[in-house]
Amino acid sequence: MFDDFPTFLEILANPAHSRYQDSWREFERRYQPLIAGKLYRMVCNKERVNDCHSRVLECLIARDFKVIKDFKERSSENAFKVYLLTITRSIAIRELKARLLESFSEYEMQGPEQGMISMQNIEDIHGRIVLCFRDMLSFTKKRAYQSERDIFIFTLRKMAKFNTKDVSGVPALNLKTGDIDNIVHRLMKRLQKKGFKLIDFVK
Repeated sequence: MFDDFPTFLEILANPAHSRYQDSWREFERRYQPLIAGKLYRMVCNKERVNDCHSRVLECLIARDFKVIKDFKERSSENAFKVYLLTITRSIAIRELKARLLESFSEYEMQGPEQGMISMQNIEDIHGRIVLCFRDMLSFTKKRAYQSERDIFIFTLRKMAKFNTKDVSGVPALNLKTGDIDNIVHRLMKRLQKKGFKLIDFVK
């Protein structure tokens, strides 16, 4: 056990210390459930959660443990937990974006220049779709949150290839699978009226 928290942090960042290995075992015991829980709520996929958990650890030890050494409130374990969750959230967001871009790269567009979408155009295409939705949906103050929520659901379901169960499992949404399907179907119809013909959207 490591009763003195500042000392615990120092040992985590000191491979030469005799208790270095013990400190990381203690780190996993204390914080693995916290990190994994945050990742699962955001990523909703066990294999990707494991990958992201490894990236969190890699982030902590990279550049001579810079992230650990840069933590300022060394007397507060609660502050360190918040610090860890901030890092974890950032890595989860990068994972979601990578998943979105990977799936986008497989799309074919109908038009004068048929073929695979180049990676440099992927973010532009995503941006066009989001702007299209924002133009179509009602963005009064009362409905702004709901409209952004629906865009987020569509992005996860049809672009990042989450299944309906995964999306409905995101706690912040608090929606049933039938609600998810209705939202996606409604936005699909709006896209079609605007002339978007992304072939994979019908799958």
